[in-house]
Amino acid sequence: MTFTKSDSVRQRLLNAALSLMHEQGFHALTQARVAATAGVRQSHLTYYFPTRNDLLKAVVQEGKHVMTASMAASCTEGQLLDLETFKETLIQHLSTSKAPRLMLALTAACDEDISLRQWMLEFQSDIHAHFTEVLKAHGLLPTEEELMLFHCVAIGASTLGLQQGGASSQVAWLIRKAFERLIADCQQRTLSSNFPKPSNPSS
Repeated sequence: MTFTKSDSVRQRLLNAALSLMHEQGFHALTQARVAATAGVRQSHLTYYFPTRNDLLKAVVQEGKHVMTASMAASCTEGQLLDLETFKETLIQHLSTSKAPRLMLALTAACDEDISLRQWMLEFQSDIHAHFTEVLKAHGLLPTEEELMLFHCVAIGASTLGLQQGGASSQVAWLIRKAFERLIADCQQRTLSSNFPKPSNPSS
């Protein structure tokens, strides 16, 4: 793995951890292997990430940052992110082995350290808030139940893709349909709320 001189030690460690996770899975996320892949001493790693779970949380946040940065790069400054671009970017990231490996690693880590469960719930809420922010800019306001349904389908489809050995058209189709269902439900509810209710005839 190559690094540039501009990469900070912390960023090199995160890049190395992401690379190991994506290529080999959660079992490869050991402090010794990450430090060796980053080309730094293990003491440098423990300075930034005292425990493996600290490293894992940072890796998951970095994965989210990469995806949101990709979305931001798809539109010019001040331009509204259109829903089609948002959908296709989600599909692009969730149809690879990267997203399910991160989520499975985090789930496995929660079994080892129950204190991670609260952090995982907070991370999920942060994802939902970002999702809501994008849709709200288009006049759509999803309910928490609708977001959770999409979340379950997207992660389930992504995990299915990992079981099948990588990206597949079926995974992309499932995520696309779940997204379109979410948008349709939001639009239907918006129309219903804007449609004037018939007045009761006077007796």
